[in-house]
Amino acid sequence: MIFAGCRNGSILRFDKRLGKRGQKLFHGRFLNQQRTSVLHLEVLADWQLLTSHMNGDLMTYDLRFTREGLPLVKYEGHRNTYTQRLGIALDPSREFLFAAGEDRRIRGWSVHTGRPLIPSSSQGSGGHPFATVYSDVVETMQVTAEREGLCLWAGFDHTLHRIYLGQR
Repeated sequence: MIFAGCRNGSILRFDKRLGKRGQKLFHGRFLNQQRTSVLHLEVLADWQLLTSHMNGDLMTYDLRFTREGLPLVKYEGHRNTYTQRLGIALDPSREFLFAAGEDRRIRGWSVHTGRPLIPSSSQGSGGHPFATVYSDVVETMQVTAEREGLCLWAGFDHTLHRIYLGQR
């Protein structure tokens, strides 16, 4: 299977076993909202599709019900209006989603519930990666499992930053 996100907001699925014609997915979502370019697609757990759009929408859809236009989970708080290259990463267990916004912040959510990951009040906002405004837009991210725990790598402004997310 090959998935393609288009500038007009369409999402197509191509099954190479069946030929060259693509199937439009989730086309019903355009009934109540304006079309916007698809920036990122990623298959999760064989039946979910993570999508990111130019208007800031960050959602997962159910690949078993492709006519429906309703997302399974919507990740509130993602910021984008025009930036094409914003970092998006999932942890190795695919339980947490991290996305950079054009406001130069990184946000995190539970993949399954859409609940945002926010610093606890005891941590305060000082030095917490989700409370930090970075010097430039984060264009690329990756989460790795290190000896010390999960690590989020964020690249921007010709630098690579390592952010420890937690300890094992």
